Amino acid sequence: MRVLQSIHARLRLGLASQVIGLVIFTALVAGGLVGVMLIQNSYTITREGILQKNLATADLVARFAAHYIEGVETNLRQFAARPLFIRAVRENDLEAELHLAQFLEIDERFESISVYDATGIGWASGLKDQWQNRGGTVADREWFQQIIATRKPYLGIPVISRATGNPVSGYAVLLFDDKGEIHAVLGGGISLAALSEATTELSISTAARTSLMDARQGGLIVAHPDPKRILAPVTGQNAAALRAVAGERGTMETRSSSGELTLAAFAPVPRLPWSVLIQEPSASAFAPLQNLTTQAIVYVSGIMLIAALLGIALARRIVRPVRELARGTEEIGKGNLDYQIEITSADEIGQLAQSFNRMTRDLRAITASRDELNREIAERKQAEEKLQIFAAELERSNKELEQFAYIASHDLQEPLRMVASYSQLLEKRYRGKLDQDANEYIGFAVDGVNRMQRLINDLLAYSRISTRGKEFTPVDCHAVVGQVIANLQIAIQETGALVTCDPLPTVRADESQMIQLFQNLIGNAIKFHGTEPPRVHISARETFEVLETSKVWTFSIRDNGIGIAPQYRERIFVIFQRLHTREEYSGTGIGLAICKKIVERHNGRIWVESEPGKGATFYFTLPAN
Repeated sequence: MRVLQSIHARLRLGLASQVIGLVIFTALVAGGLVGVMLIQNSYTITREGILQKNLATADLVARFAAHYIEGVETNLRQFAARPLFIRAVRENDLEAELHLAQFLEIDERFESISVYDATGIGWASGLKDQWQNRGGTVADREWFQQIIATRKPYLGIPVISRATGNPVSGYAVLLFDDKGEIHAVLGGGISLAALSEATTELSISTAARTSLMDARQGGLIVAHPDPKRILAPVTGQNAAALRAVAGERGTMETRSSSGELTLAAFAPVPRLPWSVLIQEPSASAFAPLQNLTTQAIVYVSGIMLIAALLGIALARRIVRPVRELARGTEEIGKGNLDYQIEITSADEIGQLAQSFNRMTRDLRAITASRDELNREIAERKQAEEKLQIFAAELERSNKELEQFAYIASHDLQEPLRMVASYSQLLEKRYRGKLDQDANEYIGFAVDGVNRMQRLINDLLAYSRISTRGKEFTPVDCHAVVGQVIANLQIAIQETGALVTCDPLPTVRADESQMIQLFQNLIGNAIKFHGTEPPRVHISARETFEVLETSKVWTFSIRDNGIGIAPQYRERIFVIFQRLHTREEYSGTGIGLAICKKIVERHNGRIWVESEPGKGATFYFTLPAN
């Protein structure tokens, strides 16, 4: 765009020339980018496809080579199992020579074949020119010593056959007698020319070259399309060949030993010290891309032509923006602030259209801000009305709660006191005059009335935490704990409890509720003790609450009691939730609920950490400010 503006400033081009130049420039850039991306993507896709195809072919050739050698072993064993051949070998008959020669005529994979006894003495050979070797020994040969020691088939390192002068790879199997002892060794030379012809024909690309390499002795070529390359050593100039000899499986783009850039794939042959290498010249592999490049040039040229024709057509209709600007001016003048002038050119008309569009957007934003402000005012009024209704409901609920507290403290307790008095009177007057069941029933009634009175008193205390709470004043928590210890002196003496306390801070709180909080927690620590005397320790430390973004005092009351199971750590703070029967431990199940409500009234939180039999530690927080 800046380039076109600079040209326009120098040549003073008109709108029509600008449109044509812009369209052609855009088409040129777009077409060029599309062409480059198309060629690059095609190169990448073609490269990966060829590499994966060559790797699949390498795996196929590797499996074929493994089956080829397995077939060699199978044919040798089947031939060795022929009764006539076995008889001829056992009797050291010269007829074995005829059997071996017949085997070489049938199986073209072998260059030579011979039979040796268990000590390495030659018995028979399938080649006529080896009659003179009859009676010779191979006991000193490495392959013979290895097959005798391992009792397994032997695949030798590729060499030039002494018998035929052709490249072979020795292969030998053992023949056993009826007792399982080694009777003879049957060995032959696998023709590498036949192997090369079989494996190199498996390539699915005419340009690809398939070779088979033996990883021993630094790497030797076993099979190759060029027979002259068979038994040639693997050089360090071909990185793919080195990785193949190392037993790796993969693909890469590299240069061959002749310096030609190739797409190579390599894979190991299962159960053999061989590897397959397939190399396809990059020049022939990417030949189709040249046609694609030609097509891309044709496409870009076509796009350029179409763009030029389109630019001419647009130039003929250059008057449209002027009309659009006039129509937009009329709409904006009528108050239609949502109307936008659809002119995007960089000349004066385009700048004027953009100015009009900015003006309408600003006016629309001002109008929207005014409407948003009016809506916020209406929503705030509705929120204030809802808040007033909620405050009225809260005031009514508090009054009802106070009325309930009054009823609980007067109307409910008066009948209970009457029932308790008469029950106690019955118990005193008729003790010993009634039977055992009557005395037990009277005791149940008195106990039930007493528990109901305690329950009502605790429930009344729970309801008054919020309704009868006092204003917050500075409270010395250390002095509060001292008062609580004095209140619990009888329980401390009866249980032999030891209550210790670190220095505690002064906080703004309701002093009476602080006494109630500490007394409930310390009392529970004394009550729920184990076999050992209770040990209770109170401490506090200043911490930082991330959620509240402020400093707090974290208090802890630690004991050595019976502990609390993890699944009950939240349940114990719910009203009327008890973990033990009244016969085990007395109480109404409201104490910890009262503690939770007191802490929450002071903008804190309370929790417990404990394990059964290992005591418990109750924590609660109070604001430090």
